[in-house]
Amino acid sequence: MNEHDKIKKIGRKVSFAEAEEIEVEYYANINWKESAENVEKMRQSIWNKEYLLPMSKRISIAHLNDNRDGLE
Repeated sequence: MNEHDKIKKIGRKVSFAEAEEIEVEYYANINWKESAENVEKMRQSIWNKEYLLPMSKRISIAHLNDNRDGLE
């Protein structure tokens, strides 16, 4: 580890099944706010172009006529 590294790097090789178990255990041990933050980061990384688009609103106004059925 370099003198400039502040985080100790730890890693290990595991099977796909073990990786899934580790991931389930991780998400089971964090609170809902941290889980929501993780999901939002993933969403932004996938949909980053859409997040950069300006937000627009579409408003429609409809009125009913007094004589809707056309019968007299």
